[in-house]
Amino acid sequence: MVESAALWRQHLGHRIRETGLSQAQWRVLAHINRSATPLTQGQLASRIGVEGATLVPLLDRLESDGWVQRQPHPEDRRCNILVLEAPALPVLQQAEAIADQLRRELLGNVNAKLLQDCIQVFRHIKESVESLPQQKP
Repeated sequence: MVESAALWRQHLGHRIRETGLSQAQWRVLAHINRSATPLTQGQLASRIGVEGATLVPLLDRLESDGWVQRQPHPEDRRCNILVLEAPALPVLQQAEAIADQLRRELLGNVNAKLLQDCIQVFRHIKESVESLPQQKP
């Protein structure tokens, strides 16, 4: 299972390069775009599974490229929220189309019931992990 996910990500990374984004940049932009509410750097780091300090240089680059803006949090002066800038949207849409195409290629021949069962298993695993007590660093 780990090998399959790694191969999928590797192949996707190669395809997404044509947009000018790295896979890490795409993941950050996609998470910001898909979030129902603005994300702080800490929330984003948690969602993509990295340490906050690891995320900072990537956000610095995205900000200097004009794709992301850090704005003061309206309720918490200790942190910023992340907002997509307009130039990121067409690039993000192109990367999403590439990811969708790869997903169709890889899963197109998988029985719909089997795929739905697999998704349910992964949801169950995610919910189980989220219900575990938080580990302190």
